[in-house]
Amino acid sequence: MRSLLTMLGIIIGISSVIAIVSIGDSMKGVMDDIFKDIGKNRAMMYVGQIDDIRSTDYFYMDDLEILKERFGDKITYICPEESIKSDVTINNNSIKLSMSCIDGNYQEVLKVKMLYGRMINKSDIDRKSKSIALEQNAANKLFGKENVVGKTIRVKINDNTEDLLIIGVYKKEQSPVLSLLQGPSNY
Repeated sequence: MRSLLTMLGIIIGISSVIAIVSIGDSMKGVMDDIFKDIGKNRAMMYVGQIDDIRSTDYFYMDDLEILKERFGDKITYICPEESIKSDVTINNNSIKLSMSCIDGNYQEVLKVKMLYGRMINKSDIDRKSKSIALEQNAANKLFGKENVVGKTIRVKINDNTEDLLIIGVYKKEQSPVLSLLQGPSNY
């Protein structure tokens, strides 16, 4: 009887250790999957909600140039970001489009799977071209098809109406866990 109880204790103990190690490895995999979508070694600086905000509280292009000079060998990509939402209507199909302003080296930091065309590059930025890379679901919703490279959309940016040329269509790839945490995706 004593031998049977000893064997049962050893079996339960080993099973418990295996279960705990498996749960730990699974959680590590989930966390790796979440951070994979955010980007490697990514840091974001922003001005938070301040009651008495002044123009000196913001980052300007001169500030970014100083950071590039000082830490140029350690910084792969630095860019001011501004997110803008605009209502877009094409052929009675309407969506609220969320747009983020990016710089030419965006794909070096955050991988984007291009389906058609290309991503915005440095020459687009230098020429100040009015172009956009559209997300696959937004292209489907607006035009009824994915390959809409060469078409234009009219958006409202800071009370100005702009026509933007679609130069690429990309697929937004996210882990299921990050999608669950962020909720329904915007266009």
